[in-house]
Amino acid sequence: MIIPCYNEVKTIQEVVQAVKDTAIAHEIIIVDDGSTDNSAHLVSQFTDPRIILVHQGNTGPGAARNAGLLRSKGKYVAFLDADDYWNKDFLYVAVSR
Repeated sequence: MIIPCYNEVKTIQEVVQAVKDTAIAHEIIIVDDGSTDNSAHLVSQFTDPRIILVHQGNTGPGAARNAGLLRSKGKYVAFLDADDYWNKDFLYVAVSR
């Protein structure tokens, strides 16, 4: 799972928690795209070993997704924006079809 994040302090914790609740997500890569708010700090408070926080200067969501892809080790990759939500079983249903 790759989540680009730019100034999403209002939603990032809830989004990360929702992804953590998805048992099928083996790695959760959050790419802080030069946020000037507290987003990266909030993500750094999670202790889940699946969470990888990557920092970069603000170059946009496409570059943030690419940075996440470079860090990813999984066979499959899913993208989720830092202000979007998925149901708890979304990945499971998507992969099992």
